[in-house]
Amino acid sequence: MSVWNTLTLRTLEQLGAKELMVPGAKLRQAMEILAHEQEFDIAAHLIDRGRSFSTLVSEVEGVTIQRRPGSDLLVGLTGSSPPAPLSPVTKTGRFRKDVWEAFTKLSPDRYVYERDADRFMIAEEAEGPSVPVPEVTLDLHMQDRQEFVKTLPNDLQDEMGGMLRHSSRPLADFRAALEARSILNDWMSFQGARTADRIREWARQNQIDLRQSWFAPRRPRITAHQTLQRLIPYMTNDEVYEIKVPLRVVEAMLRDQSQQ
Repeated sequence: MSVWNTLTLRTLEQLGAKELMVPGAKLRQAMEILAHEQEFDIAAHLIDRGRSFSTLVSEVEGVTIQRRPGSDLLVGLTGSSPPAPLSPVTKTGRFRKDVWEAFTKLSPDRYVYERDADRFMIAEEAEGPSVPVPEVTLDLHMQDRQEFVKTLPNDLQDEMGGMLRHSSRPLADFRAALEARSILNDWMSFQGARTADRIREWARQNQIDLRQSWFAPRRPRITAHQTLQRLIPYMTNDEVYEIKVPLRVVEAMLRDQSQQ
């Protein structure tokens, strides 16, 4: 059996893919760690064979894959089942700001999670017991974009794939190219799903309960005037009388009334 086949099967076994299939990105990350220990270069092997990671994995006997349009493929050993669909809380495509930054921001600072405060922050700012968040690397961002490209029509796959490989600013140019082709929203949905998968897996490994607040839907912005207008019905007369109104506001109101 070839090194590639052995590496693929062994990694899937370690990931528990006899029962539940795993995302392709997760498999590749785990394979690269194991391959490094065996002094086997996965990237060089793919280049040498001239095939994609998913194609070579699918050709290993005993492996089954399931492609998901607009999302990462699933890989498992024969007889395994896909995991349960994401719960509605992770389908919002929106995340709390500190959560999104912790799992997607390229930064020299490592992020951690403070359980008691329910906050994600850089490690230097943590004040209490914290749990490390997986490092976000350029390779990780590139892998996500390469996997997204595979979901595009064939003509776009060649164009976008070539741009990612040869651009000196691949992340910025990738986004600009998607905007120009009006498919940026497709990428954002894909990236949101991948990020939600990573958050769920990180929480499971660290025995942390997922919180609704991490996946926060976007709220419409309201002005200060609208906020005050909404608060008034909940206030008693005494509370209304206690509001301090600036003299400038009273003068402006009287001036308007005198002109009516």
